[in-house]
Amino acid sequence: AFGEDEMSEIESVSYHVQSGTEDAPAGRLTEAELAAMEDWKPFDGLELTPTSRAIVYVRFVDLAGNHTFAASDLLVVENQAPLIETSVISEGQNGFFRSDVKARVTVCDTMVDDIASGIREISYQVFDRGGKSPNQPMQEGVLYWAADTEGVEADKDWSGLITIAASRSHSNTVQLVLYAKDFAGNVADTANVGTAGYLSLSIDITNPVISVTFDEDMPVNGSYYPHKRTATVEVEEENFSEALVSRAISGETKEGQSVVPEISAWKKDGKKHTAIVRFSEDAKYSFGVTCLDLAGNAAKEMFQDFFIIDQTVPTLAILGISEQGFLADSGALGLLYEDEHLDETTVSIHISGARKGSIPLAGHLERTEFGGQYLFDPWEEIPENDDIYQIKAAVADLAGNRQEKTWSFTINRFGSSYMFDEETEKRNGTFAEDAQSVMIRETNASMLSEIQITLFKDQEPIVLKEGEDYRIDIRGGDEDWHEYTYQVFEKNFEDDA
Repeated sequence: AFGEDEMSEIESVSYHVQSGTEDAPAGRLTEAELAAMEDWKPFDGLELTPTSRAIVYVRFVDLAGNHTFAASDLLVVENQAPLIETSVISEGQNGFFRSDVKARVTVCDTMVDDIASGIREISYQVFDRGGKSPNQPMQEGVLYWAADTEGVEADKDWSGLITIAASRSHSNTVQLVLYAKDFAGNVADTANVGTAGYLSLSIDITNPVISVTFDEDMPVNGSYYPHKRTATVEVEEENFSEALVSRAISGETKEGQSVVPEISAWKKDGKKHTAIVRFSEDAKYSFGVTCLDLAGNAAKEMFQDFFIIDQTVPTLAILGISEQGFLADSGALGLLYEDEHLDETTVSIHISGARKGSIPLAGHLERTEFGGQYLFDPWEEIPENDDIYQIKAAVADLAGNRQEKTWSFTINRFGSSYMFDEETEKRNGTFAEDAQSVMIRETNASMLSEIQITLFKDQEPIVLKEGEDYRIDIRGGDEDWHEYTYQVFEKNFEDDA
């Protein structure tokens, strides 16, 4: 404050600094004490050194010798910024947080020689440094503010809590910046001063997203596949760890042996992480995948699947047929069909004869572990059953694998049958005046391995020679009866006999 004199000009201005300490602060002097004081210094500017606490008194004297006094408030001079310390009290996981984060903030106005002006204001800002607006605060506020102390000592220490809202700030680049200002105007901020009050946080509230796709995704009969399958497992997650992926994969063969699919290493493409699972062997598979991220967020849905890979065609086998294609002596004929995943509705059996044509099935079915055995009724030993037969069978499994086979066999219990042509039939049993060729037709279900024609003349056997005494025309075979037509030349009948 400055004095004014309406009657006389001011002759001099002087000052006195009354210093103090925290334990013994500078007290107010009375006007009488100021009038009696002799330690006045001419005022030509005043500079108070840092780390001091004082009251400044000014004396004004006019030309008439009158004086008046003015006094400042308690002045605290210091140039040390407050110290800021922060510590997270929320529990995280692997250095990540998946909910609001609470931090304790402690601010201390630095004491130098027991001098500190006290805390005036504390504020904070929260940034997402890796986001689209890295310098735009996502959250901010004032934690503490003190009015003018008016000579009263201000607080030098403050401690409180701050909650960083995960809904506003969730990334791996969250930063908490704190600012503190004392009454001397000294400012501390953790954005520019690398103190313990500067916090970098990773907040992740996003659940991993799992997707599984297969190259073969068209099952047969619900869950059967006739080919190998390859699954692509994709996890979309920024804070991914393959150690936190839970895979429940099992496979079991028909024999009860365990099968482990081939699983590739994980590949990363930004937030996408991919692994390949190859199911190659015939087996029943159970496949499940879920995961957590490093913050502990769990995928909302667990992928689960059960399927069967069957690449093996069913077995079809004929029973009771010799290697030469004849019905076995026992006469027992059967058909075996088997598959682990047999589709009974697809079993088809058809039998036909070269002469008989289509023949109705006659027999019964016996079950086996993985299929059945159809046993035909015994064949009655009558000439009518001699024939060349063909069996066609087909069967499929539930995966769509299909097997078709055809077998041929011969029943030839009564051997060949013989017929004359019309002319020979007319001459048979008669006396002929002239010689003519004789035509005989032999039919047999089997191919003849040896042919011999013997002519009896006057009860003497004569073995005829092919090409010289007779010729043979052969027809049939190849799933048909064998037909042999013999032409015995007329020269063999020229002599009377």
